[in-house]
Amino acid sequence: MATISRGITLSAALALLASTAVAAGPPSGPLTKCPADSVVSGTVCMDKYEASAWFVPNATTSNKNLVKKIQQGKVTVADLSKGGAIQVGAGSDDWGLCNDSGAQCTDFFAVSVAGVTPSAYVTWFQAAEACGNSQKRLPSNAEWQKAVTNTPDPGPDNGTTN
Repeated sequence: MATISRGITLSAALALLASTAVAAGPPSGPLTKCPADSVVSGTVCMDKYEASAWFVPNATTSNKNLVKKIQQGKVTVADLSKGGAIQVGAGSDDWGLCNDSGAQCTDFFAVSVAGVTPSAYVTWFQAAEACGNSQKRLPSNAEWQKAVTNTPDPGPDNGTTN
């Protein structure tokens, strides 16, 4: 996980409760199925990829179908581009209206897609809001530890290109 100067990294630490768990209350045992962008980890679904955060213009009007795809875990980079969505936090603190306290973050969404640089330069409050808008949440420490235990390490990080 990348080290940043402030806040936390919006990363694989983003958890999505399975839709059945949300509708019926907390799950009583391990899940067996998750949305396409996540994997089962005990009683929660954990994002497959380090999350990126996106500003989606007109999220409640002309882009409401794009938001629905985000919330269902079915969005692609092509969908985001077509909707005029802009990734935030990839190289700088460019969160715009979504301020450090999490206020005015209604059009910012956490997205788990392969091949996209994870967003950073984010406070816990901004991450929580982006997750909530995507029908996700940040995991507890125990959930995060369970998810990362025994995960394969892709190899050494040379600090510049990987």
